[in-house]
Amino acid sequence: MPKTEIKNILAEIKKQADSQSENSIKTIKNEAKKQNIDVDSAVEIYEQLVDFYKKVEEKGGIEKYIHSDLSWMKIELELLYSCYQLAISHDMKVLDVSEMLSLNDLHIFPKTPSQLQNTYYKLKKELITFEDIVKSKPGRKRKPKASSNAQGKTNIFGRAVSTEPATSMREKISFNKNKEKNLFDLLSGVKSNVQLLSEQQGEDNNVYDLLKSIYSLSSLAVQKEELDRKYQELLAKNKELEQENFQLRQENENNAETYQILLQDLGSFLYATELEQIQALPLFTQETIVKLNQLGFSRNNQEHV
Repeated sequence: MPKTEIKNILAEIKKQADSQSENSIKTIKNEAKKQNIDVDSAVEIYEQLVDFYKKVEEKGGIEKYIHSDLSWMKIELELLYSCYQLAISHDMKVLDVSEMLSLNDLHIFPKTPSQLQNTYYKLKKELITFEDIVKSKPGRKRKPKASSNAQGKTNIFGRAVSTEPATSMREKISFNKNKEKNLFDLLSGVKSNVQLLSEQQGEDNNVYDLLKSIYSLSSLAVQKEELDRKYQELLAKNKELEQENFQLRQENENNAETYQILLQDLGSFLYATELEQIQALPLFTQETIVKLNQLGFSRNNQEHV
């Protein structure tokens, strides 16, 4: 559980940063003395929080910042590290600090406890620096450019196939209505052509071929809407799969980073002197339990892992 004095001073800092009056710093100093907190550290966190708010406003507000291409701003990382250092100096656990600073409690950061905790460990282990961090995006394969002197392709029947990029089914079968007659004129023309062909001796096959073609085209027209509907369903399904794949990649990336940090901590502990191991054991145990929980390993399921 978060210590009362730390939570009180951070709550007061956020309150003053939200209002920002001439007496804000004086109020924070008084609250810090009351809670037996280092005054300079409290004022520094307040100034960092105010700067963070200004940067957010420059981005167009908190909603636009959350959906921007940045996952962390430099001032936000500095504020995060200062908050953790202050809380840990008062014997607070990292897990409790993460919960307290997150959206679940004081709302100092627009982040989840897991995001705050992972980023703090990365800063502590110097895996990242205090600079703006751009959100990672799923990789996209580049399409090969068509050769300017490429020869026309043929299908398995030896017929020519267009080398232009495929368009949607609706675009393929659409026609320019402005260049065509109205429906009545089209049907009248078909009727006249059929009559002319039927009046010519020995042209029965031509009439049959014409009517067969008309029937085939009308069948395709009937099937078109159903094919378009299925095509849209496939597009929607593909989008869902891409989103799911992106989420899985993000989870895998987070787990890989957590696993790497866990290995580094374990190596540092094992190769330390016996005295250093004894001194570091409480913090090492706490951080290891946190990382194991992030990887899905806990006391309840350890027998089944």
